[in-house]
Amino acid sequence: MTTKAYLKLILFSSFLVSLLFLQACKKEAGQGGVASISGYVFVDTVFNNKNNAILGTNQYMPNINVYLCYGNDSVPSDNAKSSYNGQFTFNYLQKGKYTVFVSSDNMALGVFPVTNFKPFTIIKKEITISDRKGTVDAGTFHINYAY
Repeated sequence: MTTKAYLKLILFSSFLVSLLFLQACKKEAGQGGVASISGYVFVDTVFNNKNNAILGTNQYMPNINVYLCYGNDSVPSDNAKSSYNGQFTFNYLQKGKYTVFVSSDNMALGVFPVTNFKPFTIIKKEITISDRKGTVDAGTFHINYAY
């Protein structure tokens, strides 16, 4: 092998190794960053299945499960509960695409003994974090809630 061919081989090998390192450093959606997603859960109707009664309407609701999927995942990668004022936050996220969805425990389990109450739906939103830092506002999720 000539010196020129040897140098070309070394240069090409160095290029391939550099590409591998750059690909390995590429961050995808998920934990490990400094960005966050925040929003609120607002309940339009609170229904008590045992008493077959509407207990309240139009309020921010605490203790509602909120789920987060990273990238194109179809199952939740993380979850949080809404606080006393209905707010939820997912911290320490990297840039990327996320799906946030909200449901009550009864909704997730499919427990609907009351036939005259409108069935629940899963509310989900696609969120993109494009800045390495900061908080992306997911807005307010409007749901019905029964227990």
